[in-house]
Amino acid sequence: MTINLSIRHYSVTIAGLNCNNAVVSFTGSDTKLDNASGLVTFKGTLVLGYPEGGSFESLDDRVNDRWSRGNSLTIQLADSSGSLRLPPRGGTLHILEAAYDLKTRKLTLQVADVLELLRMREPLMNASKICLGTNSAKTEVISNLLAAAGAPQLFAGDAVPGLLSIPTPKLLDGSYIDQASAIAASAGYFLWVDTAGNVRASALDTSNRAAAFTINSSSIVQTERVAGEAPPCELVIKGKAAVVKPANDHTSSDDQQFGPLVLAGLKAGTTASPAGEMIIRETSVDDNFQRSGKQRVILTVIREPAGIVFAGDKQYAGVTDLILSSVTRETYYYEQYSPIIGNSAASLCQQGNQGRLQRHTIEIYRPAGVALKTVYASYPKTMKVDKTRLILAEQTETQYTYNLGLFVDDYSDGYAAQWTVVLGYGPKITTLKYQPIGAIDPDDFLYRSKTSLGTPEEPTPSEYTVDYYYEASPGEWKKEHQIYQSMCISNPEAAKLIRQNKAIPRNKIALLVTQLNEVDDATTISNSGQANPPAPDTYSATYTVTEKTAQIVFKMPTNAASPYRQSRRDLTFEYISATGVGLAAKYSAEAQCLALAKVWGAVLWGRYKSSSYTTDLSDSWWSYKPLTRIDVNEPQARFAYLGDGFSIAIAGKRCAVSFDGILLGQIVQTPITTPAVYDEHGTLITPAVTTTTDMISPPFINWKALQASSGSAISLTRRDYDLSPVTRSIQVASGSGLKDYQPRRISVAGAGAARGQHSTHAVRVAGGSAVDMVKSLTWAEVTPERWQQMSDRQYRKIIAPY
Repeated sequence: MTINLSIRHYSVTIAGLNCNNAVVSFTGSDTKLDNASGLVTFKGTLVLGYPEGGSFESLDDRVNDRWSRGNSLTIQLADSSGSLRLPPRGGTLHILEAAYDLKTRKLTLQVADVLELLRMREPLMNASKICLGTNSAKTEVISNLLAAAGAPQLFAGDAVPGLLSIPTPKLLDGSYIDQASAIAASAGYFLWVDTAGNVRASALDTSNRAAAFTINSSSIVQTERVAGEAPPCELVIKGKAAVVKPANDHTSSDDQQFGPLVLAGLKAGTTASPAGEMIIRETSVDDNFQRSGKQRVILTVIREPAGIVFAGDKQYAGVTDLILSSVTRETYYYEQYSPIIGNSAASLCQQGNQGRLQRHTIEIYRPAGVALKTVYASYPKTMKVDKTRLILAEQTETQYTYNLGLFVDDYSDGYAAQWTVVLGYGPKITTLKYQPIGAIDPDDFLYRSKTSLGTPEEPTPSEYTVDYYYEASPGEWKKEHQIYQSMCISNPEAAKLIRQNKAIPRNKIALLVTQLNEVDDATTISNSGQANPPAPDTYSATYTVTEKTAQIVFKMPTNAASPYRQSRRDLTFEYISATGVGLAAKYSAEAQCLALAKVWGAVLWGRYKSSSYTTDLSDSWWSYKPLTRIDVNEPQARFAYLGDGFSIAIAGKRCAVSFDGILLGQIVQTPITTPAVYDEHGTLITPAVTTTTDMISPPFINWKALQASSGSAISLTRRDYDLSPVTRSIQVASGSGLKDYQPRRISVAGAGAARGQHSTHAVRVAGGSAVDMVKSLTWAEVTPERWQQMSDRQYRKIIAPY
């Protein structure tokens, strides 16, 4: 077929230079919407040559920076009145690449819209500006990502529904543009750039909306079917969502352990059998974080039988009563304010969850008879001592002093933020351990000891540890480690000599043998991480995140009752909004997946039946935008399409446009009757009116006729590609037969009654008795007559594999 392209005046301006006379050709097209990408970009090729006569700038991109990447390109085409206008697509573009051919002396420019130009910009960090747990509109997040890429903001009035509440790791993958478009795709939208250079967001709409314009067969210069798409079958939509919940700042647990009675010291022959069982340990843990005061307290209480706690002590042998054997209180004191400063979203978010640990204390209380076992063992048996009372058996206090610099904003790229490390003194970590002096130095606190000073329960420092870090050069750290201990612990022999020295006053001996002495002093220098300071411990985040995957398996409809179907298609969408918690979050995510299944089911069917059209550039094309509805009037029928893969070509003064149509269905005229209106006396007020309207019959289910025989007829056409649970019913008072050709579940009654069922509608006719066939059939045995009489059970058995 000869293509009769229209004559068009045009204007091409590159970085302010009029290039009309240098244009050899231009071709450009939209990318097809790719499943979950949510992005349609316009890319093209412009060829320039030296015009005849006159001078023109050098086309050699090696010497002329006018052809540099990013420079703007504006194209205008004349409409039917001769006025120059931006074309339907690709009016405002940018140079991607330039290549000058030394042989032909022509310059080839690869050009694209601003989104394609900026897709190379990959994130250095999270630019979504989402603070964990704070709901951010998807529109706002997309705008933040576009700004991070350097792209224009969304066109005023355009919005993408849904919320996100977590800067998920996926937001750190791919380019900023890819992230923004994937968020749009999760809501059934896509991003594109209009001919004026504005970034737009539009819904992927496959409903029976009004057509943007109609193309008549007289203006079609070439048409062909588009090959390559497989017929759809089972569609699996997977949506990834993050469920955000407030952190549980208070938890508790209880645990019991059982063991034989003999562990408590019972012997054979006693009343209680050693073979019996008892509770040998009961543990309860209470973990409470006071977020307002930035303190965390963990209380662990352990109860054990007295016979186990005081094993070997005859006084408690065989006693199975539970007593407190240990109470431990751990307290974490965090900074009230985060050391992070700055006004970027990343800094502001982290300021709420980055208070560092300043002090950590551990207090352990044990029965006096355990903590001071050696001392109490020296007491006479006649002396009454309560060994079960709790005393402070051990106390550890760790202090953290930081000098690592501050987390500050580095606005070199507008969003990046990093730790600014100050060379010199690093953090200092000191740990001081206390124990009862009678546990450190029991020899001086035995019964009637002449050298003891004070009571054996008095808390006394027993060990002191210092870890000090210093950064000598970038990446090279020096760690100084010092340990101080009581002489009784580090050097018991020296302590013994002091006690034997009669020249030392008796009341000074306990002080001498318990004082702290340095026992270790080590320095480590390393650039491989062995001397690096530990990362600061911070309190828990305000929110917890659980990633969920919602899945919808959708059985695609067919256009024939056939078992020959293709394999399934899987589509995955990131950034599904999961609102609520628990089942509510699950249901909300699945509802979004179901909505996506409806839309993409229609798109896949439409692409399977897709056609390509090349036509003249009429004025109606100026209302086109990607994936808008276009009606095509062919000689045999009328069809409705979604415009996909729009292309435009200019050569000389001739211009043509083309598109691949995603078939929505055939347009048919359908009569619609408005029933008559009567008053309360039966007087006609408004007669019945029948009008004709255009309806779209989708390609995935043929029209089905429902016929009744007694002078009346009912036709039922299932058009909507809809999964919602809608029930429709039609009843006829009398009838001798009914045929329902809908390829779902069929049940036929003899003589006077029949019933046809569909997953979304039902038809009933009264009268007669029911007859059902029970013979199992295969598709090879099904004739049209037998198919009409198949039972529900028979039909289900045949389609069960699918």
